[in-house]
Amino acid sequence: MANNERSSRRGTKPSQTFNKLASKSPSKDGDGHSLEDKVNEQAEEEPCPPWAEKIIQEITSVQEKINIHLPTIQATTARIESELASLTNCITTAEQRISDVEDKLSPISESHKTLESQVDQLSQKVDYLENYSRRNNLCIVNIAENMEGSDIKVFATNLLKTALDIPADQPGPELERAHRVGPPRDSNGKPRPIIIRLLRFQDKENILHASRRKGELSYKSRRFFIFQDYSVTVSQRRAEYNPIKTALHHALTWADVI
Repeated sequence: MANNERSSRRGTKPSQTFNKLASKSPSKDGDGHSLEDKVNEQAEEEPCPPWAEKIIQEITSVQEKINIHLPTIQATTARIESELASLTNCITTAEQRISDVEDKLSPISESHKTLESQVDQLSQKVDYLENYSRRNNLCIVNIAENMEGSDIKVFATNLLKTALDIPADQPGPELERAHRVGPPRDSNGKPRPIIIRLLRFQDKENILHASRRKGELSYKSRRFFIFQDYSVTVSQRRAEYNPIKTALHHALTWADVI
């Protein structure tokens, strides 16, 4: 019996013991304090463990640091929010302006395409008219500077008669005018080409055919060349075919050899 009673006492929890004491004892003592209040006061008077005090100190230190820096953090956050709101307004304004510009740009872009097409058509017409105005022109290349003397028109007429073997008793091609292209150059430099304008288109064609038949033209032991006078645009387009013409020339030369 005694052992059983001891075992039952050992297995009793503190809360159960407190409840038993509270049920057996009066609710208040002579001072008017309840037993529960006395138990709480006794618990408060007990010393706190060192590890708990250390945790409390660390928490207190962190809280103090937060309290010190909190006003600065709040001020910085408020400033960032203000700047962010300002940037948002700026972005909204910029987006609206970009949208307005795009709306205005759309008809301008269409107008630009139309104008670009018109400019291209006009350029083609101008180039055609320029080449048409040069239809009676020829370009003579590699005639030394100052060889023409004082009258380049007479010199060009005699040059063509001599180079193309036109009899002396026959009149040479009739020229409207003749001149060199560009400013004067040094006598040691590359000579300027001579542009001649014939009175009749047929004379120009006859000179070109005669120069092709003869092959190599020379004047006073100096080789020269005769070309048709084209605009810059047409000359560039014709120059794109030079590799093909060179290849065909070599092919025909080898065919004649074989």
